[in-house]
Amino acid sequence: MAFFLMVATGCQSTGKHVRWYEGPATPVDKVALLKVPKKINPFAFAHGPILTVNRIDGRPLVTKHFMGNNAEEIELLPGPHELSVSYFDGDNRSTTDKKISFLAEPGTIYELHGAQNDRSFGKELIQSLTFQHWYWTCWIVDEKTKKVVAGTPRETPFHWYE
Repeated sequence: MAFFLMVATGCQSTGKHVRWYEGPATPVDKVALLKVPKKINPFAFAHGPILTVNRIDGRPLVTKHFMGNNAEEIELLPGPHELSVSYFDGDNRSTTDKKISFLAEPGTIYELHGAQNDRSFGKELIQSLTFQHWYWTCWIVDEKTKKVVAGTPRETPFHWYE
């Protein structure tokens, strides 16, 4: 019954494409586009993380409690933006959001990336013995130039124990 009430009252998820500004649609050469990875391939042995942008410039992307966040593309006006991002990789989920800031340029497409931080066997053992959680990083890349415009990417390949 509760599910029916949620659907009937309009509690739905965000669309895959979100326009993060008010007013009419702006031409693509006047806005920036941020791509957010959301897909896990259930048939693949390894897959990429699911990143979720929860807040932009301090405002929540989703305003209703029961709504989901399915945003895969976010249109932004040019200028500085701060994102709060969460991470899920099928086994692990972030317990707090990570903040990342970047300067959006008009007509530019950006990609949001994320990965677990590089961990050695010793670091992993210490974290396990002290009941610490795993950590992750995120970064934003200009899709055309592949240049990192914000954050710190993971540069090393994954180890067998990760």
